[in-house]
Amino acid sequence: MTHIHSAADYDHAAQIYAQRRWPVPSKVAALSQALRGHEYGRAIEVGCGTGDYSAALAAKFPTVAFFGFDISFRMLRLAVARGARARVLTACAEETWPFSSHTSDFVFSVDVMQHLNDFPSFFREAGRVLCRGGTLALVTDSEEDIRSRSLGKLFPETLPINFARYPKLERLEQIAAETSMELVSQQNCSGYIDFDWQFIAALQEKALSELRLISPEAHQAGMARVVTAQTREEKWLSRTTMLLFRQTAT
Repeated sequence: MTHIHSAADYDHAAQIYAQRRWPVPSKVAALSQALRGHEYGRAIEVGCGTGDYSAALAAKFPTVAFFGFDISFRMLRLAVARGARARVLTACAEETWPFSSHTSDFVFSVDVMQHLNDFPSFFREAGRVLCRGGTLALVTDSEEDIRSRSLGKLFPETLPINFARYPKLERLEQIAAETSMELVSQQNCSGYIDFDWQFIAALQEKALSELRLISPEAHQAGMARVVTAQTREEKWLSRTTMLLFRQTAT
């Protein structure tokens, strides 16, 4: 199965992401809770894309120094053009990160793990750049998240795709433990989004990566279900999981 995770793929999707994606409130709320206690520290967003989540957190935590990196230069260029307060750099999450050791208090990623293969490298680098007492926050999806949210119900062809590409939470916990990162909490993040025309346009233009992996016919059928749901005044259920890790090694 082909995943969208190359720099060229993200460069191609950058404009749509910038125009049609925004930080999901339930994810921002969970990350904000995790960031408390590090109000005067340094935060790094891994796979920051066009900078939506760094910008949302920076508005709530003006004393935090935000940094971000991504493999897509075009995504980062749009982040800067949109006035992102974070300093952004081009780098790969599965290689050495462009930061000195033990210099960051908070590392986070949102909807990134499904695009990676080398999880040990990711966790080793997170542990390397974190200060003692620092936090790693991963927003990703469990099997139940994938099964129960609106995306899977309205676009059922995305289900096998996401079951295949999202790493199981237990696997992430095991790999993290092998790299001296301990899972300290697991939190469900869910909320409802109105089917307004802005959101429908995001679905129509495939601003979610899995919509780029289904056939045009499947996408068209899903959009028909979306319109029906809007007519019935239903809401879109967004559901994901946040994992918090800390170092176990001294």
